[in-house]
Amino acid sequence: MLLISGGTLEIIAVQAMRLRFKMSAKCEPEIFIIVLMEQIMVVKRVLYYMILGLSFFSCQNRDREKETFTFEEEKKTIDFSKEVLTPIISSFSLYNEDQKHYHIFIDENNNLIITDLQALKLLKVIPIQTGDGPNLVNRGLHKPIMIDSSLFLVHSYPNYYFINDKGFVEERISINNLLRKELRKRNIENPENIVLSQIRNYRNLTEKGKYIFSIKRMDPFQGETYPVAPLFAEITIDKERNIAIEILPLYFPEDFKSNNNFSYEFAENPLYTVSGDWLVYNYYFSSNVYFYNLNTGEKKSMSLKISTGENFSPDFNKGNIPTGFADILYDNKKKIIYRNHMIINDNDPMENLHYLTAYNLEGKLLSEFKIGSNKERLLRNCFIFEGKLHMNPFFPTSDEELSFVTFNLIKND
Repeated sequence: MLLISGGTLEIIAVQAMRLRFKMSAKCEPEIFIIVLMEQIMVVKRVLYYMILGLSFFSCQNRDREKETFTFEEEKKTIDFSKEVLTPIISSFSLYNEDQKHYHIFIDENNNLIITDLQALKLLKVIPIQTGDGPNLVNRGLHKPIMIDSSLFLVHSYPNYYFINDKGFVEERISINNLLRKELRKRNIENPENIVLSQIRNYRNLTEKGKYIFSIKRMDPFQGETYPVAPLFAEITIDKERNIAIEILPLYFPEDFKSNNNFSYEFAENPLYTVSGDWLVYNYYFSSNVYFYNLNTGEKKSMSLKISTGENFSPDFNKGNIPTGFADILYDNKKKIIYRNHMIINDNDPMENLHYLTAYNLEGKLLSEFKIGSNKERLLRNCFIFEGKLHMNPFFPTSDEELSFVTFNLIKND
């Protein structure tokens, strides 16, 4: 079917008016026929270019719909053979400075380990000094944040510590007390049960000295059925180590609330990442993904459908969860959203199946890749570097190297 636009009809009408004017001027018949043929040729040229344009865009759309993608898999290693280390990573972070890209984690022996992701090289091992002294950490260590080359922020519940490049504590701080002060201003109930957390993400740095932390309840069974406190806060640390907290206007989604007085338990805490201006987060029990622009305050959400598994898991009190949605990652440069999901086998957890998916910003599923079952291989600690997804084996095959499995989304020929 050919559709003629209003602009084309206007052209035809103008030509007709001109012809009527020429007719009224009692022009010679030969001249009138020549003028008429000229006007017909103008209209034909317009229609030709319209049809050509429609055909071009139609072909473009068809080609875009036919595009298919897949994941290409590789392995990378960083040599640890000259050090006595344990490359088992429970929590890590990334840091970029002066075109250097650092991967930081704390091993089982309280060593803070810094590697160069580009050069695939071990840079530094800092033994964190533990014990009961004033310059020591006396509890278990969690995720480290690299403030600069000689200073790190390390969580050891309930406090955070500034630790120097010799592994000694320079200052102990209670960021949670600052958070609770802000919550009391908002009349949030039971603020003593609420803390900051950065465990459920790999990249929370928005710009130099600014970090996104999630806000969570230590005990989700205290107080309201659902969290009433905001979900995230931006923490600013200046050169003098002064700390400021800005609470973001993001709350537990209304469409996840029910009248049945049940709780999502610890799954009420979102997983999240920061890429460019966007904070992106999701929940274990839902295929929905949420976006918040840190500069403009824009909010949006979409349901990213999977082809293997269920797209929305039931409430906790309505049966077992058949599909769990894990790490959400966003590549701001490629405009691609990545996510892991797991199809749960209640009879045999070793048969749980893991998948990796990729979507464009319109929510179209570009690729769904089967990583494997728990029995076949377990990967974790997903992050993006140089446009590729990186993961670590849950159980390293060697203490002499840090291994990464990479997945690169490529267009099929």
